[in-house]
Amino acid sequence: MLLAAQDAFFMARRPRKDSPHTTAAYRRDLDGITSLLAAHAGRPTNTLTIDDLTVTALRTAF
Repeated sequence: MLLAAQDAFFMARRPRKDSPHTTAAYRRDLDGITSLLAAHAGRPTNTLTIDDLTVTALRTAF
């Protein structure tokens, strides 16, 4: 699932000890992009997978 990959991203960043503001900004950005990807796919965000990250979907989201 895409959301699990995002969680793994934040776990991998923990040793970097990012500012809470940086982490919050990354989360807001990913939440917004994930919402746009879900709208493009016509499904809820919690059902998206890595396979949903197509060129077309990413261009639409960005």
